[in-house]
Amino acid sequence: MPVCPDSEGGHDCVLMNPPFSKGQDVAHILHALKVLEAGGRLVAICANGPRQQAELRPSRKLGRLPGATFADQGTSVRAVLLMVQR
Repeated sequence: MPVCPDSEGGHDCVLMNPPFSKGQDVAHILHALKVLEAGGRLVAICANGPRQQAELRPSRKLGRLPGATFADQGTSVRAVLLMVQR
């Protein structure tokens, strides 16, 4: 994620593929939303699990990706494409 923890100012666009293990995707996405400027857009791939549904779904669009999206990379994790417009 190209956002520095000590970054001043926000970003008008964030495109990310955060790590999925141990809910890291949720933590990364919530951090990115904090630095997203008004009018900005965030697009991220994240796991499609109960934690993601509970913490990321409210007021955000989650588009399910096909089940075998990452099969070539050796994983069967179910994923969604998250889109947020501020």
